[in-house]
Amino acid sequence: MLVYSDLLQLVGLNVMSRLMQCLWCLSCIFEQFLSWIMSSRSGSEGSHASGDDKSDSEKVPNISSAEVAEKYKTAAKITNDTMKLVQSKCVAGASVVDLCQMGDNFIIQKTGEFAKKASYKKGIAFPTCLSLNGHLAHFSPLKANDTTLKNGDLVKLELGTHVDGYIAISAQSFVVGATKENPATGKKADVILAAYYGAEAAIRTLKVGTPGQSVADTVQNVTGQFDCKPLENMLFYVMNQNKLEGEEGILINGSVEGKKDHTQPEVKEHDVYAVDVLVTSGKGTCRITELDTTIYKLEQVHYSLRSKRSRHFFNYANSQFGFMPFNLRYFETDENNASVASSVLPKLRTKDGKPIEVPEFITCKMGIKECREHGLLTQFDVQQVEEGEFVAQFKFTVFVHAKSPERITFVDFDPSLYSSQHSIKDETIAALLKEKIDVSKKKKKKKPAAGKTAAPDVAGDASATATPQSAPVSVH
Repeated sequence: MLVYSDLLQLVGLNVMSRLMQCLWCLSCIFEQFLSWIMSSRSGSEGSHASGDDKSDSEKVPNISSAEVAEKYKTAAKITNDTMKLVQSKCVAGASVVDLCQMGDNFIIQKTGEFAKKASYKKGIAFPTCLSLNGHLAHFSPLKANDTTLKNGDLVKLELGTHVDGYIAISAQSFVVGATKENPATGKKADVILAAYYGAEAAIRTLKVGTPGQSVADTVQNVTGQFDCKPLENMLFYVMNQNKLEGEEGILINGSVEGKKDHTQPEVKEHDVYAVDVLVTSGKGTCRITELDTTIYKLEQVHYSLRSKRSRHFFNYANSQFGFMPFNLRYFETDENNASVASSVLPKLRTKDGKPIEVPEFITCKMGIKECREHGLLTQFDVQQVEEGEFVAQFKFTVFVHAKSPERITFVDFDPSLYSSQHSIKDETIAALLKEKIDVSKKKKKKKPAAGKTAAPDVAGDASATATPQSAPVSVH
């Protein structure tokens, strides 16, 4: 039988136990609160760095705004010029690393030549990549993994520029050393022509009200004419400000799994599509290679990183790149201990004017590892198709207008460099490919008033970068 003193002791122990539980719960809540505060600050800084600080209730700007359309076309002009420059240097013996860095440096240089006092960011929207033969995309290696081009290599060149988060991206395929006198033949010619005409046909189907599946079927039809297949589960994304991969996308050659949770959208006026056609001479499937991943992109995920080095990497990447992809190679140092990040990329400062230190290469690798583990970062792996098969890619940035689509990124492509035993036999596709697009009226420039000079045309006439022409095909 308990005496009075024992009872008091039991009650005291029970109260103390409950109190300890409450204190533990409060400490957990406080820790989560601190974590949320720290991640919110990082997220807030990243949003301001990328220009993505608009509330959900505000109307999302689109190409109906002349200012937005002009920023897209300014980015497109730089993308088009960079594509021409890099492709012209793609000869036997050229270093892939040097070519990729040349493209990135050119974009940084050109985006730094205008609107120097603007509060918005501009620069690389996708690092320059040169993927060879059976590799799909995203090959932009570290210096230790450099390779050189050879005659006969099937090259996929891809890159992108952004102005205030408005992205113009492009990709094209070609065979090193191919000439009219000695054209590429066989599977290489088949996949390149299939991808080129597939992209040309897809652009012409991007009319207001067209079901997404109709666009996908067109690509499937064209590539089949060349005994090729689109890569499974590729997407034509609708791009938005600071979003390379928007919420909507047209699924091409979807697998059973790929189709499960995907709804094909309907093409809408003012959409901006990344028409990305990847075609293989193989089965249509691919796998990740053993090549090192070098391209990454931060995601809008809140998490308090534990490592000081990880936080340094994240804060720098967040301030420098926002939500645009970047290359790990930017942090590699040369014999003079200089890196692309320290010598080529814009110098960063905190709000109180202090310089933000560029993280070391090893710090970036450690930061990437922790960020990836907690979903703060997406990686762009290099993938490949079966041995002995090839992949070709053509990618365009396309405006959807009420009357007609308008392509703003262009490529220099000559079909006579590729000799295939296949051709377009479907008369419906042949007629579609003859439709004229990219036709936009030039605005007459007003004469400047007396004593005044006209403002420089930063973007140039993006629509006149290439002469619109229907794709040449033979119908049997």
